[in-house]
Amino acid sequence: MAAKAESKPTPSPSPAPSAKPAPPEGFHHGGMTKMGDFVVQVPEDVKKTWKKVILSIHTIKTRKESSVVLPIGKKTTVAGTPFEIEVLYFLPNFTMGGSLITTKDNEQKNPAAKVKVYQKGSLIWTGWLFQKFPKVHPFTHVDYHIFLVKGLKE
Repeated sequence: MAAKAESKPTPSPSPAPSAKPAPPEGFHHGGMTKMGDFVVQVPEDVKKTWKKVILSIHTIKTRKESSVVLPIGKKTTVAGTPFEIEVLYFLPNFTMGGSLITTKDNEQKNPAAKVKVYQKGSLIWTGWLFQKFPKVHPFTHVDYHIFLVKGLKE
């Protein structure tokens, strides 16, 4: 009795790499930063318009709430807390598609800020704070909550 030849399925070709969206009008390549698997793209008009953000800091034990104005791009000591906070980016109308994070336009329709929080000189948290969705990737700490209030033009 003759053995039957085994047929093996032909492997399907690998999918073509997905096309990356074109940069928005007015974007210069100097405004693009790779963060992990994501590229953050801040158009020049956004950089020129938004200079600061307001964050709300809630102390859990005392239920005290305070606001702080922080410049974008600078690490700042926050009085009354053990933190230094650095605002890396502010996007007034956050959008994310594929591996690109950017803004749809220059209006505060879906504001988000990428921040780093330091305590005693050590980085303890990096993430996006969303004004309209404060429970998405929130800053978690045993004593404090931090929320984005809005961006400021000056």
